[in-house]
Amino acid sequence: MTYDEFLLKIKECDTLQIIGPMLNDASILNSELASIYVDGGLNHYRPSKVASLSIGDNDSNISDFNIDIRLNREKDLSDLDAALELIPKNITNLYFFGFSGGRADHQLFNLGSIHHFLKDSKNRRICYIDKKIQVVSAGHHIIKQDGPFSIISLEKQKIKIYGECKYKLLDWTSVEVLSSLTLSNIGNGEVHLESELPLFIYLD
Repeated sequence: MTYDEFLLKIKECDTLQIIGPMLNDASILNSELASIYVDGGLNHYRPSKVASLSIGDNDSNISDFNIDIRLNREKDLSDLDAALELIPKNITNLYFFGFSGGRADHQLFNLGSIHHFLKDSKNRRICYIDKKIQVVSAGHHIIKQDGPFSIISLEKQKIKIYGECKYKLLDWTSVEVLSSLTLSNIGNGEVHLESELPLFIYLD
């Protein structure tokens, strides 16, 4: 499928799943969602009528399928970064599978790629990473959590935390990069977050 064909098919969609090379269990994928397969993520592709696109430099793809957008292996960005550049404005909910595990440096850079994607986005967006991590763009968001959670910022910024949680920041509070100030909170319903920049939410 070409990129233009993919855009045409998803123009009325607001949700997309992005599948990476470290996926271990393909059963967690939603067969009804449009998908972008990033390089070795294509190993988990199953032909269907749902819109899909693949992109990468082909260094981890061992499937019988050809990558739609073939990248040069000598490049200044990751395959995931290149995939994120393809996402249109109408997509506001993104599910990421297969981007954790494996090399620790790759995993950390994947988180950084998602952070920068949301920071540069003019849309209010939420990313879900392997069901344990949510990443929200700047602004006001409500998460539903019964149990422990931690808030992580990759840049210094001011945030608020309030609602149904044990530890609140009712006033705008400055948090440093990876500050433990927002480690190990406890939610019991709707938790409100306000931030100047993207936030990572680890759900236990």
